[in-house]
Amino acid sequence: MIPDAARDVMNHLAGQLVVLILIIGIAYAIPYLLLSLIRVPAAIRNLIATLVMLAAIYFSFDKLFL
Repeated sequence: MIPDAARDVMNHLAGQLVVLILIIGIAYAIPYLLLSLIRVPAAIRNLIATLVMLAAIYFSFDKLFL
């Protein structure tokens, strides 16, 4: 039903989406865990991890999709 060219494009986009989701998860988890090890308050820890995650989303989206 689906032509091979369309299937290849969808597989490529699905792979990029999976990589983007992994980058987002890792970019949040690593700073969060490191900051929890040095006992930073939860609100600040969450804020810093979110800022790192947003920067990672921006740069990875720029490299993967644009």
